[in-house]
Amino acid sequence: MTPTQSVSITPELLRTVSFADERNGYARGEVHALLSAAADALELAWRDNDALTAGAVASEEGEISSRAVLLLSKAQRIADDAVAEAESYAKDLIETARKQYREIIERAQHVAHSIESQAAAHPGQPAAAAPGT
Repeated sequence: MTPTQSVSITPELLRTVSFADERNGYARGEVHALLSAAADALELAWRDNDALTAGAVASEEGEISSRAVLLLSKAQRIADDAVAEAESYAKDLIETARKQYREIIERAQHVAHSIESQAAAHPGQPAAAAPGT
């Protein structure tokens, strides 16, 4: 999943989403556990919503009972919370990955600069490995 993709959050997406491996990232098991729990909550909310909608349509009186409205509202809140939590977590993962990417690039640039400085100070000699590599 890339940060620029615009997708609808579904239980199946939460169960199958994958992220690039990053050094010093989040614990893979914890990420999958959270995504699985979010998928389960979203799926339950959708089932409740479908059941309430089907019950309301099948109602002989054509009116939705106050209990059905309350359950539907609760299901919608659960679904909204699950989606918001998943989106927030995904944003945090993306930001952490970007931060790690910037740190790696900065370290690589620093090492390259050190090697260039050594080469300039000692022309004609093979460049030694930079400190810390």
